[in-house]
Amino acid sequence: MDFPQLTMTQLPDGREYYVMTQSKLLVNTSNMSVLARVASIYTGFGFAFNVVQKFGTSNNFTFLQ
Repeated sequence: MDFPQLTMTQLPDGREYYVMTQSKLLVNTSNMSVLARVASIYTGFGFAFNVVQKFGTSNNFTFLQ
């Protein structure tokens, strides 16, 4: 099964949702300028803030370096 078609049932009411509707991908490269890195960090915090607001604090955040 392709990743966009995978479903999960972790909602409190038991409803299923597509994994891709809840997934965010943030990419940062080492050869970015300083301002681009700062903008990337603020973008990541913005995504995390929106997820916490929408779904609560029981979500997992994974940071890869």
